[in-house]
Amino acid sequence: MITPEADGMAALWALLTATEAAGAFTWLTRLARGLGSDDPRSMDARRADILTACELVGHAPIPASLARDTATESVWQRLVTDPLSGTLLDHGRSTYHPPAGLADHVRARDVYCRFPGCRRTAVDAELDHILAWSDGGTTSDHNLAAYCTHHHRLKHHAGWQVHANPDGSLTWTTPTGHQRTTTPHDYRPEPAPEPASPPCPTTNEPGPDPPRF
Repeated sequence: MITPEADGMAALWALLTATEAAGAFTWLTRLARGLGSDDPRSMDARRADILTACELVGHAPIPASLARDTATESVWQRLVTDPLSGTLLDHGRSTYHPPAGLADHVRARDVYCRFPGCRRTAVDAELDHILAWSDGGTTSDHNLAAYCTHHHRLKHHAGWQVHANPDGSLTWTTPTGHQRTTTPHDYRPEPAPEPASPPCPTTNEPGPDPPRF
């Protein structure tokens, strides 16, 4: 919906889901900040201009001059992304706290707390570096796991160890040396059960007459 405003301006209004609105505003803000500190426009003005004129990576072409200015003001780093969603999965050691996109990816991957047998959902779980940040661990999908608060604390108690396997599973070792392995959530549908064998036919008809001698 368009609402006329003063001085030849107009307001463009859209009713979105809370998730879509927050996501759109977040991306507009990130793109606006990427224009650099020398841009004289306010953040609101930048967001409005980006909404109507130029979108960046993965969306549409932008003017060459804007691309050069943005690149000049940017910090370059290696990006490992999900091939389908484009979510950045590996921030290396550039940040300790997982950004929203990576955090959402890990929670959606795990679905539940990754402690063996725990069924608390990962929606509000705490994300933990499997290899501790202090030991050189990276903020990446393969080094993050979702734990409920209780098991997150338990992991850091003396004697507990967690090892990440190449297939994405986690092997927990208890203080007594016992091991259990958990895997990310399997989104594939459960196979259909095999049809039951039909029951053997029954009959109450009398059998053939015995032979005559």
